[in-house]
This record gives sequence, structure tokens and C-alpha cells, in this order.
Amino acid sequence: MSVGELLQHINEEDMRVADVVRRAVPQIKSLVEAIEPRMKRGGRLFYVGAGTSGRLGVLDASELPPTFGVPNNRVIGVIAGGDEALRHAIEKAEDNSGQGWRDLEIYQPTVDDTVLGIAASGTTPYVIGAVSEARKRGLLTGCITSNPNTPLAEAVDYPIETIVGPEFVTGSSRMKSGTAQKMVLNMISTSLMIRMGCVQGNRMVKMQLTNAKLVDRGTRMIQDSLGIPYDEAERCLLEAGSVDRVLKAAQIESHPFEPFLPEGAQLLMLGTFPPAEKRWSMPFYYPNFTNDMWRIIGLCFFGDKQHFVAEDGKHYRLDELKAFLASHGIALYDTCTRIIRTKNTASDKDLQVVEQTDIKAMLQRLPQCRTIVTAGQLATTLCAQQLGVEEPQVGTFVSVEIEGRTLRLYRMPSSSRAYPMAIEKKAAFYQQVFEILI
Repeated sequence: MSVGELLQHINEEDMRVADVVRRAVPQIKSLVEAIEPRMKRGGRLFYVGAGTSGRLGVLDASELPPTFGVPNNRVIGVIAGGDEALRHAIEKAEDNSGQGWRDLEIYQPTVDDTVLGIAASGTTPYVIGAVSEARKRGLLTGCITSNPNTPLAEAVDYPIETIVGPEFVTGSSRMKSGTAQKMVLNMISTSLMIRMGCVQGNRMVKMQLTNAKLVDRGTRMIQDSLGIPYDEAERCLLEAGSVDRVLKAAQIESHPFEPFLPEGAQLLMLGTFPPAEKRWSMPFYYPNFTNDMWRIIGLCFFGDKQHFVAEDGKHYRLDELKAFLASHGIALYDTCTRIIRTKNTASDKDLQVVEQTDIKAMLQRLPQCRTIVTAGQLATTLCAQQLGVEEPQVGTFVSVEIEGRTLRLYRMPSSSRAYPMAIEKKAAFYQQVFEILI
């Protein structure tokens, strides 16, 4: 067989692995969901294996501290034969069924810990002995094996079976079995780190700054998130020691509400960002009771600015409000998904935009929408910039074409009482838009 044919056949076998792992996702999910609460209580995850399986466990465990900023003792790889076996095969070490637990005892395991045995054959005595004793002592146990119905799978709480089939070189479990093990380990550890809060969005905000490349990566994360010059971002990073600490110090807020997108909505109303939670009278859009948006809506549709105000005079009737919006096809969101408040106010002028809403993507979820209404200067500016149109004047609109759909972008006066206009006059502007819904 030529070199090209060898490589092609090996690659063809490898291509089967991803689908095998995909079929094991329900088993992986069950294990991760069982591990998560234990790790959040301070528990640790131990990988136990021999040969290739043990090396992969040690590899995954050793990569987590620099990647996610977790201590070295949160995920620990244990290999039959000890660290020497990482470089030199110590094949007989895997036959000692009692040594696996003895190697774990060094770490004084507790019932909040998890032991994950890794063995392609599912018959390795060192691994079976370790998980069996761990389970007997109340630890959570799982395994990754490449054969069905093995002694190892029977010995644990959560078996993961990636049945990859015969290896290209018979018995060489460093090939497809090893690839499957690495993929599953990546899924387990990465999912846990994300659930533990070590990732923001898809960014490794708690990574250790161990070299120039990672310092540069962290600096660019901060530069992108905060909109500050590179030199300033680097200074902040080196002073704080991690991206996470810099962003927390900047007090970045993420939008607290899901988009309100009723089926068949024809109109999308966009503000800027909700006020701080301490100012809320309800967990919904325009939650500040002194904001007049829901009084304006009451005037426009019912001729009564108090229509949605609750009997206590301090809250809005939220269920009635949501039902009204849904029945009239009015969708709600804001133009910003993450912001920094530069002052302790609810004013748009004191907001620093960190991340904008993807308005075009939102409109794809609203196929019948033909009208966008922005309330206030900043919301109008951000929306017009994204849609590539001029900002309309208060009470007017501009037309915009989006993927073959013609929409109108209206600018309405701010519903904040700080905006110098009587509520009745504001309502008159909004009435022009709502005529299409009444």
C-alpha cells in the first residue's frame, strides 16, 4: 500500500469518530450534569487511566489551569506507573487492580469528588479497581470506553461508550479510541469550565497570562469589550492580572431580559438599555415606574394614561401588558446587549456601549415586521448606523431595505420624564405609528 493510500485509509477511519462521539452526547450530558454541582461545592475531578488513556487524562487536566485559570488541583490526571509513564511505557502497571485507588488516596478524595476512568478496552484492572473503590466510598464515578458492556462500564455510575470499531492497526487504541477519548474529555472539561463561569461569551477571561501571546490575546479582549486603546487595555490587564478582573472592575452589565417577540409581530420597539435593577417596578421593559412609556401606550390605545397602572399606584399590571402587546403584534428589545454605567443614573448619556444588539438578526426572527420605532437619541443613532440609513428627526421616519423587505424606521421622543415634552404631546407622536395597529 502506498503512502497516499495509507493516509487516506487512516483518515477514512478517523472520520467515523466524530459521529460515534455525537451518538454518545446523551451519556456525556448526564455525566457533566452530575459533576457540575459537586465541582461548584468545591469537589474535584480525577481522570484515571493507563497508557494512552492515562496520558490523555493528564494532558486534559494539565491544560485547564492556563486556559481557564482554575487551580492545579481542581482537575487531576492519574496514570498507572506515575509520571514516568508519561514518557516511557510501563505496561505492567495497568495490571495492579489495587494501585489505582492507592494513587488516588494521596489526594484525600471526598464524596464531592468525581473519578472518571479511561480505558479503551474497558477491562484495565488499574482503572476498574480505582473506580470500584471510589464508588464504594460514595464518590461519583464515570468512564470512557470503546467497547460495549464492559466490566469498567458496569463498575461506574455514568458510563460513556464510544464504540469506534476495529482500529486500522488492530489493537492500537492510540488511534480511533484515543481520538474519541480526547474529544470526550474536551467536551467534559470545557463544558464544566463554562458552567463554572470561567468563560464569558466564548472568551477565556480567566486564562493565566503565562506568555506574551496570552497577554496580547487578553489585551485585545479588553480593548474589544471596553472600547479603549490597546496600551490602556494592556496596562489594565497587567495591573489586574486577568481579563475577568478587568471586566468585573468595569462593571459590565448584560441585558437582563429576553427579547419579547410575539408571533406575527408587525412593529419592533427599541430602547437603549434597562435602568439598574434597583429602579425597577417590574421585570420587563421600561421597568422604571417614573418612565412614561406604558402611560403613553395607555393614552394611545385607551385614552387613559393610567390604563396599565396597578391599583397600588406603584406598579404596572404586567400580565395584562404582555397580553396586550402580544395581541397587537408589538415586539420589544433594546439596541444594546452589554453596557457600562459611567454614573449611577438611568440616563443614556451615562452609558458606555460594550456590545450592540444585532438588529438585522432580530428582524429575521420577525418576518412580518415592517416598522421599527426607536425611543430616544442613542437608540436611534445605534439603529440607524446598523441599518445604514440617516437618522430620522423626531416624529418622522426613513425607509430601509433589508433582504428584500421595506421597513420604516421611526424616531419617537424619549419616554423618560427628563425629556422636555408633555406626555400628551409625546403620545400624539406615537399615535401616528400605532394607527397601523389600531
